[in-house]
Amino acid sequence: MSSDSNTAESGQLDFIHQPHDKLFKTCFTDLESAISFFKNHLDKRIVEAVDWTSLRRLEGNFIDEHLKATEMDLLYMVTIAGRTKYLYILFEHQSTQDPRVAFRLLKYMVRIWDHFIAENPPPAKLPPILPFVLAQNNKPWTISRQFIDLVDLEDNLALRHNIPDFAYELLDLKTLSYEGILGTPMLQSFLRALKAAAENTLLNDYVWDEALLAKLPPGALIRVLMYIYAVGDIDKKTMLAKINSLKDPSIKENTMTLAQQFKQEGFEEARLQGLTLAQQFKQEGIEEGWQKGRQEGWKDGLIMAIHNFEQILGQKTTAKDILIAMPIADLEERGNQLKAAVNQLLGK
Repeated sequence: MSSDSNTAESGQLDFIHQPHDKLFKTCFTDLESAISFFKNHLDKRIVEAVDWTSLRRLEGNFIDEHLKATEMDLLYMVTIAGRTKYLYILFEHQSTQDPRVAFRLLKYMVRIWDHFIAENPPPAKLPPILPFVLAQNNKPWTISRQFIDLVDLEDNLALRHNIPDFAYELLDLKTLSYEGILGTPMLQSFLRALKAAAENTLLNDYVWDEALLAKLPPGALIRVLMYIYAVGDIDKKTMLAKINSLKDPSIKENTMTLAQQFKQEGFEEARLQGLTLAQQFKQEGIEEGWQKGRQEGWKDGLIMAIHNFEQILGQKTTAKDILIAMPIADLEERGNQLKAAVNQLLGK
């Protein structure tokens, strides 16, 4: 399968632009969360037959170019009884439902098979594709999931066996209750946010469930909060008050930098101009924190700055105990390297 063409900057730094895309891919590129999703929403017979240890995400994007603002897709490979199968998930976040979703899925499935054929000459057979639609709409899904229902066959049903037909699986977030959202903490938190966004209730207690948010990795937590701010009709003051109301110490620590960004002058203007969160990080908040840590030898300050830089760069956050064990000089060197990388990406 071909590789995605996203640039490093859009993949690592673009927190506010295309928030649906970022949230969807953050969650579903996490294999544990993807497996959790399929196990909770596929037919039990399929779930029991799949070797879930074999699940792998395949690179590629198969949706129409003009629909990329309202659709995202991911393709996975699994094995059943040692044979390859594909799981294809299409994320729809349109305000209105397209009655020809099944037709578009057929096109995307053919594109997937085209890729397979290019790499697997005859007599290799085409792998089955199970299409799955994750729908984020403000009204319940009413469209038929059968492709055949798009075809006018009323005058001659004898033609039915000559027409391609399939059905897609569907998770309609509008009709799914918050209590019915199951899976890993990341999956639950992300699906709750997607559901609340469609209902314009992003400040509800389900989305801000501290017991759930505390289980998220720092980067995922930031993504959820930035998604809430980017798509919700929430002003800066309200968002900051909500963040400050959080009581869990681990959440407070991980949201400290984000809260600082909301306090800075010009953040609202930057948001309206479509600037990324990464561009906000180069403002004085982090810069002052870094200088304070470097000048005073304050190890906690250095560690916090290093974690901030790693998040900006999209890198895995270094465990705090590892950084604590490092000499100040090594921390300074690590911080300076990361700071230089951030400045380079920001064109500073």
